Amino acid sequence: MAQREGKDGVRGQGLRETDGTGDLMEERRKTMSGNENEALFQGLVFSLAAGAMQQMGKTVNPMSGKVEKDLAHAQMTIDMLDMLEAKTQGNLTENESKLLKRIIGDLKLNYVEELKDAQAAEKKDEEAKGEGKPEGEKSAE
Repeated sequence: MAQREGKDGVRGQGLRETDGTGDLMEERRKTMSGNENEALFQGLVFSLAAGAMQQMGKTVNPMSGKVEKDLAHAQMTIDMLDMLEAKTQGNLTENESKLLKRIIGDLKLNYVEELKDAQAAEKKDEEAKGEGKPEGEKSAE
């Protein structure tokens, strides 16, 4: 690996020598075609969507092999996609914009479904606990 001086004047190890016009990421960014950028954007969106589906318990966690629910993190991931849509408005291709809107819509519908299921299960648990108490101790609703 070659030593090179960065924009900030600090010398460090580079992967290869450059022509001095900028760092490797900048060179890569300049050579990427629109199709590559679109593929990378789609990959990012699909990755976040897959994470949200896993957090909602819709898919198996590949690390644990179990279905796990974490609705708070699912909401955070959906919020990130909402933010991405807002911050990229006017800068996306028509296909990218449609993809992002569709995925966000699908995730929100699934989230509401899971939230309702969780609330119903919680209510059922509370009712089951109330049935185990003597008659005079049941809570009135």
